Order: sequence, then structure tokens, then C-alpha cells
Amino acid sequence: RAHTRVIAVLKNEGPDNIDTANGKVIVELGPVADRVNDALKQRGITLFPDTGQGDSPQFVLLDSEQLRKAQRAVDLLDKLAVVLPIVTVAFLAIAVFLSPRRRRTVLRAGLGIAFAMALILIAFNLGRSFYLDALPSDVSEGAAASVYDQLLGFLRTSLRAGFALGIVVALGAWLLGPGAVARRI
Repeated sequence: RAHTRVIAVLKNEGPDNIDTANGKVIVELGPVADRVNDALKQRGITLFPDTGQGDSPQFVLLDSEQLRKAQRAVDLLDKLAVVLPIVTVAFLAIAVFLSPRRRRTVLRAGLGIAFAMALILIAFNLGRSFYLDALPSDVSEGAAASVYDQLLGFLRTSLRAGFALGIVVALGAWLLGPGAVARRI
């Protein structure tokens, strides 16, 4: 649930009474006051007038330039999320097509993909250490670690899958090769 809510904040897709645009998290208090007033009326308490549909009071929970930057980065990554894999696969296909030694090119591409995925996973683990070490002393390290792990959980799983795919492709290319060991296998 935390991951879903963080993504909603980064994509400005929160509930109707929460606005997360431009690096601010603003809660519209009017709908909350209306719900509380309705609940009180159902119990027979009619001390408070209806809030009406006028300007709703707002409460700014967060105003951060880092959130603005993160929202812009998420927006850019959303736009590139479809284009980059297609371009990568197209370049890989072109490289294999133009290569005089196609099997070796596929083998090296598989190893390169696995190596890149491993480097990114190592960078995430190092980033987690730096992140936790940079926290102020009054912040719960366990909670901060859980947030970090939750945010990157799906990405880590995808990177592990990419690593495994690279190894399988490289292994397949090697097994199809002319080597004595590959022929015996």
C-alpha cells in the first residue's frame, strides 16, 4: 500500500481531496469536514452548519523542491519507459544482423546485459547504505529502510529477471557454439 501511495504522489494521482502537484502535498479539508458533519448529523448532532461548495480550507502537508524534481523525473521516466526498451532491442537486433560472428555477438550481449543488471543491483545496495547513513538520528532507521526497500522492490525484481535472462541468453549462445565442451553438453 505504501508503494502505491508514493507512486500516486509522484504521479499526482491521489484521491480527490489531495493535490500533489508542483512538489506540494495539499489536503483539501472541505470533503473531510462534510463527512464528519454528515456522521454527526446521523447521530443527531446538528451544531455545525453545512460547509457548502465554496472555497475549501487547505492544509499543506509538504512543500519540497526535491518532490518537484522527483515528480519531473517520474514523468520523464514514464515517457521513456516504452521507448527505451524498444530502442535497446532494435539496436541489439541491428548489432547481431551486422555482425560477422552473430553467435559471439549474442553471447557478449547476454553477458553485457547480465553485467549491467548486476552493477545496477550493487549500486542500489550501496545507495541503500548511503541513504540510511545520511538519515538524521531522530529518524527510525527500520522505517526508512522499509520505505527504500518498498520503493525499489519491483525494480529489484525486474533487474534480477534481466540478469537471469542475460545469463540464459549467453549460456544458450555458448551451447550453440563450436567448442568441444558445448558440443558434448
